[in-house]
Amino acid sequence: MRVALDTTPLLGTRSGVAEVVSSTVAALSGLGAGPDLVPYTVSARDTSGAGVGAVAVPWPAKVLIPWWSRVRHPRLERWTGPIDVVHGTNYVVPPTAAATVVSVYDLSFRHDPENAVSAARWFPAAVRTAVRRGAVVHTCTEAVAEELRDWLPEAEVRVIPAGAPDFSRPAQGGGGESESGPPYLFAVGTAIARKSFPLLIRAFGAVAAELPGVELRIAGSPGPASEAMAAERERLPPHVRRRVHLMGRVSGADKQRLLADSSALVHPSVYEGFGFPVLEAMAAGVPVIAADDPAVVEVAGDAALFVPRGDEAGLAEAMKRVLESGHTRARLMDAGRLRVTRFTWESTATALVDLYADLAGRA
Repeated sequence: MRVALDTTPLLGTRSGVAEVVSSTVAALSGLGAGPDLVPYTVSARDTSGAGVGAVAVPWPAKVLIPWWSRVRHPRLERWTGPIDVVHGTNYVVPPTAAATVVSVYDLSFRHDPENAVSAARWFPAAVRTAVRRGAVVHTCTEAVAEELRDWLPEAEVRVIPAGAPDFSRPAQGGGGESESGPPYLFAVGTAIARKSFPLLIRAFGAVAAELPGVELRIAGSPGPASEAMAAERERLPPHVRRRVHLMGRVSGADKQRLLADSSALVHPSVYEGFGFPVLEAMAAGVPVIAADDPAVVEVAGDAALFVPRGDEAGLAEAMKRVLESGHTRARLMDAGRLRVTRFTWESTATALVDLYADLAGRA
């Protein structure tokens, strides 16, 4: 069975989707009886193969993707040769004679279009087109699946959770002084409104007044909420302000270190499709405090301390509780280590192969 899989997200700066795609390719390739993978990329500027020997579709994505939503050519087979299944891993499936799967990780392009990446303006039409042409929609949580069924009732939706990341070294995790200085709470994500980082900074101000030794570190790419984050930091008293670190984008290795050495991950986002930082924290043995977004609740189960979305006082209280209670920290760490074992890339790959085989058998 030949499966063409879109590895375009592996080009350029790595995003969360890129990490999913990279891990998916590795897991599928590692299966003993896996499919014959044919990675492909859509880019006129970068035909390097994305580090996985991908077949290059050397057209500008910003031209080709909208075109593909209107017409059924050129077919992907022009570059890949005969294929049985095409897996569009990032909301887009090219025209093809093969069976198709399209991955939809969240519907933020509908909830928050102003803060979506520029390519997301194509996603609604691309997903509708894929479904109209018979694609099965793959997503990682039942929460997003429910949204998809409400939006596109005609869609056939399959839920296959992603796997958890590997962590090569244990966390310090006890709320004591980290390898890199005083104890701190950690948050990570692009600076967009739904991540609720300005609210987190305000909530931390209340915590800092009672716990003078703790810091807050927020890492992630700049975005539309960066100015609001900086403004909230400036409103804090000077002795608190100096303990709030807006770190910007950090490397993958630095993110792992920052997470592993933190006293807790704080994830106040009001909308997610899966919540990878939560799984990363659990894999690192770090306690998790999170807003009660349905997808995050689904993934984390009883292994996180949840706060109602948008509840600033509740978030402050949860941070204070985790920092002050060794019992709470230990419970969350133990529950997280157990919970994360449910999410393996081998299971993800096996379920995807079953889906591919099902679709190929329908043709």
